[in-house]
Amino acid sequence: MTLQLLLGVALCAATTAAANLLLRYGLQQVGGFVLREGDVMALILRLAGSCGFVGGLILYGLSAMLWFRILSFGEVSSCYPILVGLTFVMVTSGGMFLFSESFGGMKI
Repeated sequence: MTLQLLLGVALCAATTAAANLLLRYGLQQVGGFVLREGDVMALILRLAGSCGFVGGLILYGLSAMLWFRILSFGEVSSCYPILVGLTFVMVTSGGMFLFSESFGGMKI
């Protein structure tokens, strides 16, 4: 694996982690994701008005495009484990520091 490819995987992991954290923030802003009969459109409008949620969706799209580029050059059997491992560490750390989530042995 080249350094350029490794940096691409790391960037993809960072954008994926940021997307997850923004989605979490956006969902907190609108009171969660609860579907009730007759309330679906209201939920969609609340989510569309949340900068965190919309930003998370945009970052997910950018991350997917970067991942497609990586897959066109790198071996999935090498790149994917690195992507998942880095993303796990980044999302877990972000959850702890940004949302005061706990971390224990069960999350390893």
